[in-house]
Amino acid sequence: MKELIAISTKRISQVDDNYRRYLYDEIEWGLPLTIIRGPRGSGKTILMLQKIKELTASGVEALYCTMDHPYFETVRLYDFASNALDRGLNYLFIDEIHKHRHWSQDLKLIYDMLPEMKIVCSGSSILDIMRGEADLSRRAVTYHLPGLSFREYLVFNDLSDAPALSLEDILTNHEAIAEDILDDYNVLRHFKKYLQHGYFPFFNESIRQYPSRLLRVINTTIENDIPAFENIDYSTVRSLKKLLYFLAQSVPVIPNMLKLAGIMEVSRSHLLKMMDLMERSDIFLLLKPPMSTPSRMAKPEKIYLHNTNLMSTLSPANVNSGSTRETFFYNQLQVLHSVHAPKFGDFIIDEKYVFEVGGPSKNADQIKGVPNAFLALDGIKVGAGNRIPLWLFGYLY
Repeated sequence: MKELIAISTKRISQVDDNYRRYLYDEIEWGLPLTIIRGPRGSGKTILMLQKIKELTASGVEALYCTMDHPYFETVRLYDFASNALDRGLNYLFIDEIHKHRHWSQDLKLIYDMLPEMKIVCSGSSILDIMRGEADLSRRAVTYHLPGLSFREYLVFNDLSDAPALSLEDILTNHEAIAEDILDDYNVLRHFKKYLQHGYFPFFNESIRQYPSRLLRVINTTIENDIPAFENIDYSTVRSLKKLLYFLAQSVPVIPNMLKLAGIMEVSRSHLLKMMDLMERSDIFLLLKPPMSTPSRMAKPEKIYLHNTNLMSTLSPANVNSGSTRETFFYNQLQVLHSVHAPKFGDFIIDEKYVFEVGGPSKNADQIKGVPNAFLALDGIKVGAGNRIPLWLFGYLY
């Protein structure tokens, strides 16, 4: 325990709290059991360390630990929490929670038997965390931490301190909002950089090494996280990689499922399952029509890579402006809104607002006569009427 306390103290002292992710203020930190999930590299560990730093500064005893420490090979999490409580520590922040063999059972026990203890935990395997959430659904409150929004990227680089906007704010006041923001910096130049390497906070460590690090995140997810969750064999892992790199050449893809299944040498049902796993791992975005009863196994209308940085990393020679624009819009909107395929246009948001995404000269012919229809346009700084700058949708969180 002493060694773990020393590690915790060192980690807390080293954390930079000059910048905090948007989710920091959204989390209700005082709940008995909180789970933070999100893709590898999105900043979950730093988020927790920043909160501990704030708590300890106000006199609250809190401890950070990670379940990949050898100590937890022989010590159950429940016993550790009980021991911590005896030492006056009633706030535990647990990283890599999914690496503890009995994590969901032990969290249940802590919740039920140690009501004084507050737990905040996170893990780098989204799928394993999702499976544990099912066991803890009545006890835990879960938050999802995505990659950086365009707004957060600018704040992270000390280029802006603008607050997040609601979708309704953007739709009704985008001209005035854009004018205010443009007083601060060259938005289109920084937007281009964000699309290439701004989604994950680790860009700040080395832009040159960013693509290789992002590739490691993808490979770890496919080679380790998905097999641990689904108990698949190596041939399926190879099929997942083949599917990823095939789609990266031509996203967004309007899939012919039988043809694609033939290329992957798998059945149609197995292909749908693979796509679902990739979507839940934040590697794909599957655009489906609105359904009264949503199904994970429904055929998508289009398949996108999850974010524009994946496009630049996996297939830089095949990146085109049209697919980049649509991917950015989908990625930013899906964090706080439902996104589906409409009858007309590219996307329907919350089953209410229809959007066509394009370049500066895009016209509204495809959404003519459609109520609540808008153009999200790249290459413009300020819009007018229903013509809204694409970059402004990066201010939603």
